[in-house]
Amino acid sequence: MLDKPRRLHPVAVLTLLIKNVYGLIQAFLPIAIVLLARGDLTAWISYLIPVVIVAYCAYTILAWWRLVYYVRGSELYMESGVITTKKRSIPFERIQGVQISEGLIQRLFGLVSLEVQTAGSDKKAEFSLSALTRQDAEELKALIGSGHIRVSVEKQENLITERLSTKALLQAASTSNGIGVIFFAIIALLSQIGDFIPGTNIYLIIGEYLVNQASSGWLSIILLLVAILAVSWIFSVIGSIIRLGGFTLTRLDDRIVIDRGILDRRQVTLPIKKIQAITITEGLLRQPFGLASVEVISAGYGSKGSEAKLIFPLMPKSQVKQFLDRVLPEFSEDLSVSRLPSRALPGYLISGLVITGIICAVIYVVPWAYLLLLPGILIMILTILQYLDAGYRLTDKTLVIRSRLLGRKTHIIPVNRIQWIGLSANPLQARAHLARLRVALMSQIAGTVIDLKGLGIQDATVIWDRLRKRPAD
Repeated sequence: MLDKPRRLHPVAVLTLLIKNVYGLIQAFLPIAIVLLARGDLTAWISYLIPVVIVAYCAYTILAWWRLVYYVRGSELYMESGVITTKKRSIPFERIQGVQISEGLIQRLFGLVSLEVQTAGSDKKAEFSLSALTRQDAEELKALIGSGHIRVSVEKQENLITERLSTKALLQAASTSNGIGVIFFAIIALLSQIGDFIPGTNIYLIIGEYLVNQASSGWLSIILLLVAILAVSWIFSVIGSIIRLGGFTLTRLDDRIVIDRGILDRRQVTLPIKKIQAITITEGLLRQPFGLASVEVISAGYGSKGSEAKLIFPLMPKSQVKQFLDRVLPEFSEDLSVSRLPSRALPGYLISGLVITGIICAVIYVVPWAYLLLLPGILIMILTILQYLDAGYRLTDKTLVIRSRLLGRKTHIIPVNRIQWIGLSANPLQARAHLARLRVALMSQIAGTVIDLKGLGIQDATVIWDRLRKRPAD
């Protein structure tokens, strides 16, 4: 029974060792480098490394031994801590969901990890148990009231199942936004070299390299950037395939079940009542090909940020309406919108003009900075697209808002899920008889606010009056 304290499976020691090894290397590598630089202290490394490894392993084993979990009444408890004991509890009524995952290590030993998400927690899970047997996880999840460890969809009738094809997986991986994340991760990694090698100023080295190359031509610099982007794209594709491989969505009576992942197999169960809105996202790389992803905005559910809100990675935009009809008919809606008035265009262009003006000022001071003109032109084009794509449509039950930051997003919002609405206008908008609409939804801790600027004041007033009379959820 779970009323008595239980420890995680001993394999949890291995998962903890691997999880914290990067922090250990980051902490002690600079010390090792300093000792190596001092020839007379090199011998200390042969003593230091074994001592650190033994101490780290001993601490991890103690941490595993001290971590216990149990259930008392209708509350889940966990105690942990080697030096200072920490005790946490969660009432069952606060638990919004339980996510089960099978990482590579867990799968090797026939184990699972379990994460408990509450309405008050953000992206990080409130409880995380990294190595449980299937029997223990089943028992715990059943007590919480979320069913069995893995929803058995094979034995149920009239299921609605959508699977990501191999072709769609490759398309999703090759057009994901992960390339930008990895590109800046590489830049951030380069910036950490100075922490590991004392006396090394990576920015000075790169600056000298760019100056030397600029004097002989820009080709090598362009080739370097292309190489970094190519490496970033390759890693992004591999990561997306590993993360989204085997993606399957199943609609049950009152929830959807998502299974995905090649190495780290995860299953997420999302109650329909927690879904506040649907978002159709067309990325910069996907929109020209007519492709889009479908996401949800959910209330206090999901511990992995964007992973938790993605309900289908990629499909033709023309098929989104049919997909919603089959899987989420509660949110199915025509995606067409009414565009903004032409007088709203200057409000969108202002930000682009300001950035372009700053670039021109930099070029005046630094002649070779004329290369920045290209980003300036792209920013101006983006602001025009932001205006052209923005729009809305209001029905008796649904508000559709379309906008763009980089990618184009279309939000389908049931009016009874709206927490609050707001209208505002800066002096320029007021003079042009325009307004900005803001709609708030329940999501994680701070909630999600969707806004649309450049609405005609009459349209904004109509929306305001109708949403104030919206029915309660």
